[in-house]
Amino acid sequence: MNDVLENSRHHLMIITLDNYSGEELLKLHKSKAVAAYIIFGLRSNDRPWLELLQNHKIPFVSISSHFYGITSLDCDNVKGGYIAAST
Repeated sequence: MNDVLENSRHHLMIITLDNYSGEELLKLHKSKAVAAYIIFGLRSNDRPWLELLQNHKIPFVSISSHFYGITSLDCDNVKGGYIAAST
């Protein structure tokens, strides 16, 4: 993954929401250090963070967490299990 990102002049930064305030996320985006967020493992009490990103029009996607009005991706575990067992 790093090779693909490096060739495209993009970088991947993995952080936990527990270590960053909403204001710090905004600063990272405004400084162009972060173009968008891929967020995994959201909890119901993270809703204010999502609203902050939405209000500032910062692109993000949630993985495996579903909130009304939030773009989310999920995987098909049944199909994935079938593929894994078939190979």
